[in-house]
Amino acid sequence: MFFIVDKPRLQRMIALARDDRTPADRKGGGPFFRIEASGGQVKLTGSQMEVEFPATVYQEGVLFLRVTLFRKALRTVTNTPTIAIQVSPQGLHFDVFTLKMGGPDMLYYADAATAPAVHPGDRST
Repeated sequence: MFFIVDKPRLQRMIALARDDRTPADRKGGGPFFRIEASGGQVKLTGSQMEVEFPATVYQEGVLFLRVTLFRKALRTVTNTPTIAIQVSPQGLHFDVFTLKMGGPDMLYYADAATAPAVHPGDRST
């Protein structure tokens, strides 16, 4: 998965769709967030809301990631109007940072069409 998006817009869309609004929800990195890049769009899906907006998508895919972790990581990138986000076997890459793949906090599907709608380990549904 590889896409470039307007960073302020991405942060606003995360604020709309996120499910980690209370301190209790933020424990353990927060609930899983579904990030899909396909067809010139990025779709962010929380348990209650889904938002979709234009992006330059070079490689499609779906990433499940803990929303609080993702929000905190994006705040570390400053002074840039756009951000490139790439998922590889090593992890999630953006700016000069890499969140390592592995463990229960990230799950990647290269084929967006066959990716599940919710994280397979999510017991809240």
